[in-house]
This record gives sequence, C-alpha cells and structure tokens, in this order.
Amino acid sequence: MNVREKLVELLREAPYNIFGNKLGNCYFDSCLELIADHLIAHGVTVQEHGWIKIYAGSMYPYSCSKCGNCHARMVKFCECCGTKLDLPQPPKGE
Repeated sequence: MNVREKLVELLREAPYNIFGNKLGNCYFDSCLELIADHLIAHGVTVQEHGWIKIYAGSMYPYSCSKCGNCHARMVKFCECCGTKLDLPQPPKGE
C-alpha cells in the first residue's frame, strides 16, 4: 500500500462531519483522494514501522529491516530511511 492509498484509508475512517461543508459537490471518495494528494504535496507521509536485525560480532551489529542500513548502536528510528524501529520481530512471512 502506498502513501496515497494509506491516507485515503485513514480519511475514510474519520468522522464525516469533520470536513463540514468543504467537500462541496464532489463524490466522497474522489474528495478523499484530492485531500490525500494535497497532504502529500505538503509533506505529509505515513510512518513506516520495522524491526532491528542483529548480527552478532559485527562492528555495525544492528540493521534496519526496511532499507538494510547498518548502525553501530541500537536506534529507535533508522537514520537512513526514517523507519520507526519498534516492531519486536518480523511479521509472519518475512
């Protein structure tokens, strides 16, 4: 799922009345896509979540599960791709 699809999904879950009359005559889904595009154009993104891979005995033993960037110490966010490294282990199938 890309950022636009995730934002549209999150906006669909929001209470309808938060948009007031600003949706005008647009179809609701089309408006959500326009809102998502507007948010993306202004720097809004969806936070990626990952886990730390550990390679014992290495000078850089910690690695980001998303981009593979190696770290010398345990970090909460990957310094390379910004992934929040908060998952305790890989999801099933990965």
